[in-house]
Amino acid sequence: MTDLVLAAKTSVTGPGTVKAAAVAADGVSFEKAPEQQTVAPEVTVPPVVTPVVIPVVPTPGGGGGYTPPSKIALTITDPTVTLSRVYDGTRNATVTATGALTGVVTGDDVRVTATAAYDSKAAGSDKRITVTYALVGTAASKYSAPVNKTMAGGTILPAPLTVSGTTITPTKEYDGTTAASCTLGTITGKITTDNLTVDAAAVYATRDIGTGKPVTLTYTLGGNDAGNYTAPAGDSNTTGEITCKTLTVLDNTQLIQFDKVYDGSTAIPGLAGELAATAINGVVPGDTVVVTPSGMFTDPNVGVHDINVSFTLSGTNADHYQINPKTITGKIVPTPLTAADTVVTTSKTYDGETTATITAPGSIGGIISADLSKVTVTPVASFDNKNAGSGKTITVTYTLEGDVAGNYSKPADAKLNTGVITAKPLTIEAPNLTTSKEYDSEVTALVSAGNLIGVIGTDAVTPKATASYNDKAAAENKTITVVYTLDGADKANYTAPADFTNTTGKITPKQLTNSLNTLTTEKVYNGTNSVDANGGDLVGVLEGDMVVRVIEAVYNTKDVGDTKTITISYPINGLDAANYLAPIPVVRTDGKITPKPLTVTGVEVTTTKAYNGDTIAAVTNNGTISGIFSDDYVVKVTPVAHYNDASAGENKTITVSFNKTGDDAGNYIVPAAYDYATNGIIN
Repeated sequence: MTDLVLAAKTSVTGPGTVKAAAVAADGVSFEKAPEQQTVAPEVTVPPVVTPVVIPVVPTPGGGGGYTPPSKIALTITDPTVTLSRVYDGTRNATVTATGALTGVVTGDDVRVTATAAYDSKAAGSDKRITVTYALVGTAASKYSAPVNKTMAGGTILPAPLTVSGTTITPTKEYDGTTAASCTLGTITGKITTDNLTVDAAAVYATRDIGTGKPVTLTYTLGGNDAGNYTAPAGDSNTTGEITCKTLTVLDNTQLIQFDKVYDGSTAIPGLAGELAATAINGVVPGDTVVVTPSGMFTDPNVGVHDINVSFTLSGTNADHYQINPKTITGKIVPTPLTAADTVVTTSKTYDGETTATITAPGSIGGIISADLSKVTVTPVASFDNKNAGSGKTITVTYTLEGDVAGNYSKPADAKLNTGVITAKPLTIEAPNLTTSKEYDSEVTALVSAGNLIGVIGTDAVTPKATASYNDKAAAENKTITVVYTLDGADKANYTAPADFTNTTGKITPKQLTNSLNTLTTEKVYNGTNSVDANGGDLVGVLEGDMVVRVIEAVYNTKDVGDTKTITISYPINGLDAANYLAPIPVVRTDGKITPKPLTVTGVEVTTTKAYNGDTIAAVTNNGTISGIFSDDYVVKVTPVAHYNDASAGENKTITVSFNKTGDDAGNYIVPAAYDYATNGIIN
C-alpha cells in the first residue's frame, strides 16, 4: 500500500509502507504490522483494537475530554478518599486507594496516580471533592487517563488556635467602664499567609471601684480567613482592682486666670462657689460629681501670687473620684483712683515748656482708709506741645507715690481744650542801617538786623529786617523805618521787635549819562552860538520814571573862528527829573564858525565924470544888502566904485567893490568885486 491519502478517519488493513510525510500529525492504527515498517516517530502503531468512543464530560480541575483515536481510553473503579480533615490553608484531599485500572493491553507498562482537591480551601461541610488521574509508565503515552471523578460530603474542620503569654493589667483608674487592659500573647496555629487577626479583651465584673474584682479574658477573630479557625479559649480566673479617678481643673477656668481688684485683704470673693462641669477634666459622661473649691491669696498686694486651693467632692458618683489640692496663680490688679475739682491755669506766655500751672489739686477718691497715709497722688498739667496757640489741649495726669502706691492705678487723665499760650514779645539790638543811597526808584534801605533779645534756650528764631524810606524821592532828612519779622522753626512762638525809626535818611539824585551824539562842529555864522546836535540815548533812567532830556550845544561865542570851544549840556525835565542829575556837559575844542557871505543888489554908479586925477567913480545908490542878522546892526557894508585908471577916456571899466565896518563885520564876507560897466567915461 503506497501513496494512501485519507480524507477522514478510517481503518486500513493489508501490508504496506507508511510514509511519514503522508501521515504526519495523524493518528493511524494497523491490524498487524508488516515485518518491515517505516513509520515516523510521532505515529503510534499498536495492535488493532475496537475503538471506544468516550463522551466528553467537563469536570472541575480539567482532565478527560476528547480522546484522540490514536490513544486507548482507560477506565477505573471508584477511589477511596478521606472526606474530612482539619483546615490547613490548602484544597488538598487525601486519596487512600486509587481504584483498579481497566483497558491496559497485556504487556504494556501503564500505571495510574490519583490526586484529590476540595472545591475551596475554606472550612465547611458538604464540600465537593474532585479526583484527578494521571498515567505513568513506559507505555503511558499510548493511553488516555480515566475521567476525573467528583464526590460530595467532604468536610474541612476549623483549625484550633492556641495562645500563650497574654497578660492582664491588674489595676486601672476608674473610667466608668468594665474594660480592663490586656496584652495579647503569642498565637499558635495560624497559617502565615492567611488574613487573620486575633484580639484579646478583658472586662471587670462591674465598673465600680474596688479590690479583688473578677476579670474575664476572651479572644475574638477577624479577617477574611477568620471562619477557618476557632478562637483560643478564654480565662476567668484573674482578679483586679479599680482605683478612684483623679480629677483636674482645666487651665481655662477662673482658678487659673483669677483676678481681683486690690482691697487690702487676701480674700477671694466668689472662689468658694461650685465649679461648672466644663471646668473639671476627667468626670465620666453620665456621672454626677460636684466640685467646690476654697482658697486665699498668699499676699494681699497687687501682683501675681499663689493661691492654695482645696476641693470637696459631692454628688451621686463622688466616691469614684478624688481631686488633689492645687496651687494656682492669681492676680490682684490695682484699685483705680478718681480725681475731682483739679483747677488749672489755662493760659501763659510762651516759655519753651509744656507745663501748665495747677492752682488747686482737687480731691482723690478710691484709697482705702488704711492706706490714706501711705500713698500720695500729685496732679501734673501739660499743654499738648510747647508752641504758642489757642484752643490747645491741656492734659492733667497724676503720679502716685508712697509705700502702697503700687496697689493703685492713677486717676484717668483729664483734658481741657481751652488752653492758650501767647507768643513772647522780643526786643532787638540796634540795626546796622545805611542811611543814604543814590536814587533807585525804590523806598528800600540797606539794613541788617541786630541780635534778638529774649529768645529762650536753643529755640530756632532769627530776625529779618527790612528798611524803607518814607518815599522814593531824592531828598535829605528823610524818615527810614525798620520793620522786623521772625524766621526759624520756633518763630510762631514769638512776636517780632517793635519798628525802628531814623530821620536822617538821604536819597541823592541819580547821575545820568548820555550815549554818543551826532554833532556838527562847523557852521556858517548865523548870529548865534548854537550848535546842531542830534541823537544819543539818555542812560540811567529807571523803568517807569518819566524824565525828558534836552540836548543843548553852544560855541563859546557866536563869532567866526577856528578851534572854537563847543559845550554840550543835557538839561532834563519831567515828573521824576528831580530825582536825577543831568548828564555831565561835554566840552570840545574843534568847533569852527565860518563868515557868512553877504549879497548886495541895486548898486548904482555914475559912469561919467570929469577928470580929477583919481579913479573913484561916484556911487549914487548903495543898493540893498542881504544877509546881515538883525542883531548885527553895527555892521555896515559900503560899495566903492573905481575906474580902471584915472586918465581921461572912454569905454573905461568901472569896478565895484565893498567895504565892511562894525563890531560884527568880521563875521561876514562882502561880495566879491565885480565890473559894473565897461563904458565909463572920464572927460
